[in-house]
Amino acid sequence: MVACTARNPDYCTKDSDCSANVAKPFCDVNGEFDESNHTANLCTPTPAECPAERCGCEPGLVVSCTSDQLVTCAADGHSTYPMTCGLGCSSATGCATFEPSNGLGAAIASGYAEPDVTIPTGAKIDTTTGTVFDGDQPVTITSVLVDQAGGPPIRAFIARSFVIDDVIISGSNPIAFVAPGEILVKGHVDASANGIVKGPGAWDTSKSCTGQPGKVDMVQPCFNCRATGGGGGGNHSAGGDGGDLIIHNPKGGVAITDHTTLTGGCEGGDQLDPANLVLALGGGGGGAVQLDSFDTISFIDAGVIDVTGGGGPSGTGGGSGGMIVIESPTIAFGEMTTGLSGGGGSGGGCGVSGVDGAFGVAPPTAPTCHLSVIDPNGGGASAGVGGTATMAAAAGELHCPPPTMGQACSTSGETFQGGGGGAVGYARISTKSRTYVGSPLIAIAAATTGLPGQ
Repeated sequence: MVACTARNPDYCTKDSDCSANVAKPFCDVNGEFDESNHTANLCTPTPAECPAERCGCEPGLVVSCTSDQLVTCAADGHSTYPMTCGLGCSSATGCATFEPSNGLGAAIASGYAEPDVTIPTGAKIDTTTGTVFDGDQPVTITSVLVDQAGGPPIRAFIARSFVIDDVIISGSNPIAFVAPGEILVKGHVDASANGIVKGPGAWDTSKSCTGQPGKVDMVQPCFNCRATGGGGGGNHSAGGDGGDLIIHNPKGGVAITDHTTLTGGCEGGDQLDPANLVLALGGGGGGAVQLDSFDTISFIDAGVIDVTGGGGPSGTGGGSGGMIVIESPTIAFGEMTTGLSGGGGSGGGCGVSGVDGAFGVAPPTAPTCHLSVIDPNGGGASAGVGGTATMAAAAGELHCPPPTMGQACSTSGETFQGGGGGAVGYARISTKSRTYVGSPLIAIAAATTGLPGQ
């Protein structure tokens, strides 16, 4: 007689065989998690040590911490992600952190559940809409608007880590890139002003850092010195004054003394007609950029953040440079091909527009003119150059031909007034050690500090 045996109800070959058993939903196919007898093909409770690749995991959840090496569940929910924590870590809370300035703490913390992001070379970013385009193709990157006291909302782009190459940034909001992992800057992050077009997050004309407007009096503008150039925009220092200050007295914009909020540069002074209508807009202020990482921020190759100010059209002031904030336990630069740039744009004059700020220690050139027919002695109207990290923005000049020369200047006198240069912008570099690694070109007024709260 042959005995019959019933099949074990917990026998399984895959997880779906255990779906009816709420207490034992996991199929231990190889018996690797059965510590007592290593029985294979058995429905069991889901083991605590089950790898994410096998059991899945909650994106962003801490898996382990050894010294300063953190392992968390990746964004796909089926793999793990190792990273170095610059301030150490714990299994309970993950990486030790700091609280990023300007209210970006919640944004960076959400980055654990995001993927690693590489922004394509040549991408264009709009901080008003949060869109990113690679040519005609949209690029999906999570972003949020973060309110900040005293300034416009920040458009924060969020990832587990970032690689950023050449990008062009525009829009009305300052921009931030935040990631718990590394941020690697390889190319030209262009948040600069372009002529009268201001950079992302630059101040509007209601601020006192805006250069005062110049004015043209169409009645004998030269003989009576009634034409004046606009003042340059202010930021880390005051903007350059405009023209000769006999009648309209167009001062450069005042210096910004509080760099707490993330905001860009200020516009140069416009050029007005006798009825105070705008003949020409001043140069735009540079933009505002912030980078935050709990790991490290590295600049390699041609990695530069550019918030330079715009050159003003003839007779107007140049825009000032903007603002850069970078915060991480470690910040490392390559050589002089990497760095931060925030010089002011030059004023316009002589019928020629001023020049936008540039990456380097030298100021942008400014229009000059030699009126040899009217003034054989070499007098001329010149606009002021923009400010740099080591040089204040220059004032514009006004040329008034001698009335004895009998020259009727008429409206050509409009080209005689030079606008003032825009001031240099401001950068704050914050690290655990209160210093950075490498020998970059810092072409902006910069302060190096400890991390927020340190």
